[in-house]
This record gives sequence, C-alpha cells and structure tokens, in this order.
Amino acid sequence: MISITEPKIASLEPRWAPFPGFSLLFDNPGRPFRREGDLENLVGDRETGFYRGLSQGLQSLQVDPSYLLCPLPPASYHVTAFDVANQGDLPDPALAPLLDGVPSGSWVSDHPILRPAVASPLVAEEWNLQFAYGELAPIGPYHALLVLLQPLNAAEFARFLEARRVLSRAYRSSFGFGAGENFHPHVSLGYFANLDAAGSAAENWDRWNETLKDHAGEEVLAFRSSSLYAFSDMATFQRKSAISVKET
Repeated sequence: MISITEPKIASLEPRWAPFPGFSLLFDNPGRPFRREGDLENLVGDRETGFYRGLSQGLQSLQVDPSYLLCPLPPASYHVTAFDVANQGDLPDPALAPLLDGVPSGSWVSDHPILRPAVASPLVAEEWNLQFAYGELAPIGPYHALLVLLQPLNAAEFARFLEARRVLSRAYRSSFGFGAGENFHPHVSLGYFANLDAAGSAAENWDRWNETLKDHAGEEVLAFRSSSLYAFSDMATFQRKSAISVKET
C-alpha cells in the first residue's frame, strides 16, 4: 500500500487535498485569469516563456512512477511573495472562519488578518523584479520539487526584501503566524507523496536540474506587482477582481 504523508496530496492521479490559505503572489505576466463573478481564477499564461520552459522540461524528464511525484498543472505556476496564513497555522479562532470562506469565495480582503498584507508596499507599490532560473532546491525535509530563482536586479530585490521583512515582523508580532523574514523565491513544479519517495529521486537531481535549465535557463520571469490570492488547494488560486492590479 502506498503511503501518502504529504498533506497537500489526496491521491496520486493527482488529486489535491484541501489546503486553504492566503498568500501574496507576484502577478503573472499577461492576463492569466478566468473571471467568475467577483473572483479571478488563476489559469496560467502559455505565453510566459519561463513557465512554458519549465512545463516542457518537466514533461521531458519522464519521471519514474516509483518516485510518486504529483506534478502541478502549469496553469497554477506562480511565485509567492509572502505567505499570509494557511491551514497549517490552525488552530486559531480568528483564522478558522476565514479559511472556511475560501472554497465558496466568500472571503473579503478587508478582514483584519488580510488587511496588513493588502495595505503593504508589496501590493501598494510598483516593482521591477526580474528572475532567472537558479537551480533545483535540495530535497531536505520537504516533499516538493522546487525551482529556486535567481534575482537579476539586485537593488530592486533588496528594496523588496526590506519591505517584506517589515511585513513579516508585523504578522509575527500581531498574529503569531505569517512568513518568516528569509525569502527564497521559487516555482513549485510538484509534490512527492512521501519523503522516502522524494529521497529515492535524489539520485536524479543533477540530471533533472540540467534538463530543466536547458528548457528555461534562457528565459527571464519579470513582475511589476503582487496581489492577495486565496487558495483552496495547491492547484487552485483566486483573487478578488476588485483588488487593483497594476499593468504587468
């Protein structure tokens, strides 16, 4: 019997387990949304060369099924700017009802837990951030296949990091949760069902890294803004259309 210990995976089809939460995500280039009422659902942008390269590279790896890797749909590819709160932060009496509203889209960005993130410079200001392919993240204690990104605009990235540090301190002091001050920008490509399977895949890491780099290494991922997104699982992200997003 296959053991699934990664809480974000329900089954190996893959089917993603409910894992509601909120994050500030960099707004992907183009118009990668499908409008439904006051919600904009992230559906990806096939014209974004970096993501397209990662998707094609992942397909070319022909990962052995024994590694129990559940690839994320390319439409869900994104870069997180700041994790606000998620199911892993429970129990918290104020957070539980907020997370309950994610599947139905009934959450509001003016909630006290979300308000500091929406009002922060990460959302309010325009940015000129650029990233290139860095390397596959070491497996370590994680179940994920992550591509670490290399920032290209050092001064702008330093400005962003300082704003992010301020937000992190505010969340940790006010709520006891929220992302820490360390920031490792990355794109998640998938999750392994358990840590043993991820460890077995480690012997392929150098080859996988080179293959993914061959497909995406010449591309640059550029962002000018970030917004508050809710997610019901690791493949389903939405933002409120009323949130002002600068042109990307």
